[in-house]
This record gives sequence, structure tokens and C-alpha cells, in this order.
Amino acid sequence: MAQAHRGQRVPPRARLDRSAPDGRGTWFDPATDQTGRAPESGLLVYAPASWSGTEVLSVGTDGSGQPVPHTLWAWDPSTGATRTSRVPGPDSGETCYVAWAGDELLVESTQVPPGGDVTPVHAYDPHANRWRSTALAASSPGSAPLGSWDGSRLVRLRGSSQDGFPDDVRQLDLVDPQDGSSSALEVPTALTTGGWTPQVVVGPGRVAVGLGGRFAVLDGDAWTALPELPGAEATTTPTAAWAGERLVVWDDSMHRTGWSFEPA
Repeated sequence: MAQAHRGQRVPPRARLDRSAPDGRGTWFDPATDQTGRAPESGLLVYAPASWSGTEVLSVGTDGSGQPVPHTLWAWDPSTGATRTSRVPGPDSGETCYVAWAGDELLVESTQVPPGGDVTPVHAYDPHANRWRSTALAASSPGSAPLGSWDGSRLVRLRGSSQDGFPDDVRQLDLVDPQDGSSSALEVPTALTTGGWTPQVVVGPGRVAVGLGGRFAVLDGDAWTALPELPGAEATTTPTAAWAGERLVVWDDSMHRTGWSFEPA
């Protein structure tokens, strides 16, 4: 069980990576500190991307807003090779929800007619170039779509909702993408008060929840609170990410500085 935590102040360092006006984008390699052009594709409108370990996988539409097939676009930056695959399910002009689940990309269609036999979530195996249907149900309005992969399960917020966004969040959903089963885990009470939705930060084997400058790290089935960050406003949602064993947090309200914590 984690007992002590070391906080270390880190200087800000950021690299902007955005789509160009002509529809192309750029890539950034943090190991070499180099950037370059990504291939152009008319299918990458409203297209969230995931990294498979060897390829960039994106699912998007042509941006027309009309019911069109969703298309998966794969790009291998080491060879420059690209390929596409039709996403099973109904056509729509809306974006899909996606989540990388270890060896498969989960894709949830956002416009699935109620009833019938339409499967809302499909899984894509990039190595076999094959789709399969899953037992995962469509995301409810009170849950974050699909969630993030922690190495063994999908982790997402569970809460009630009045407007399509989760609020009154008290629990995390821990979902098995293979059989669709799920279990609930209570979020620390200190991070579910004040009418603000806590953020969930997921990394390989790591889960943290935070609100403002307060974070707690999941250790087994128990939470360990981290020291409160100085200078962070209680109602802000700072940027946070796992960097190996360290949780790194930074935000404009912190005077453009950040902090990292390593659970002992």
C-alpha cells in the first residue's frame, strides 16, 4: 500500500500538435523532440485517435453531417503505409466514441436506433484487420463514454445526468470489455462535493481521481490521498497524466508551473 508521496515541481514544457487548415495534421515524437507532417485524409473529421503500439488508429466521417459510413483509418508512421476499414453499425454524421483496450480498439456508434439487434460497440483487432461485436452496452447519459484502459479494464465515471453530462458522480465503473460485466467503486467523498465533476486519470496499472488541486490514487480497492497542490483553484480542472509511476499535474491557475507525485 502506498504510504508516502514525493512532490516535485516541474517546469512547463508543451508542444502544440494541431490540425492544419488544409485538413492535415502533425505528429510529435517526444523521444526525439521532432515533429513532422501526418498524411492527409478526408475521413478524419471528428476523428479521435488511438495508438496501438505500431499504428495510429482514427475513426471519423467526411464532415458532411449526413448519414455516412464510419471509417477506421490506420497509419503506420514507421513505413508511411495507410489503410481503411468500414466500421460495422449504422451510418451517421456524428462522431464515434473510441477507447484502446490493450489489443483492440473499441468503437461505439452514437446513433443506434433503440431496440432491434444493432450492436452499439464493436472491437477492431488491428493485427488481424478484423471486427467483432461486443457485449458492451451503449453508454448511458450519466456515464462517460467507454472510459480509459488501465491495462486490465475500462475505467469511467458513473453518475446521474439531466443534460447528457455526468453529475452527482459518486462511483467509477470498472468494465470488462470481453464480457461486458462491470463493477462499481466509490469515489472519495471529498472529490464528489461542491457540484463539480471529478476527473479520472488512467494509465497502465494506475488510476487517479482529482478535483481542483486534490487528487487520490487507487491502491487495490482503497484510495490514498495526495498532498493538496498549492496555487490550484478548487473549481478548476487541471491537466493531469500518468508518466510511468508519476502523476503529473499542471494548470494555468498554477502560474504555468506543474507538480509531479510518485506514490511510494
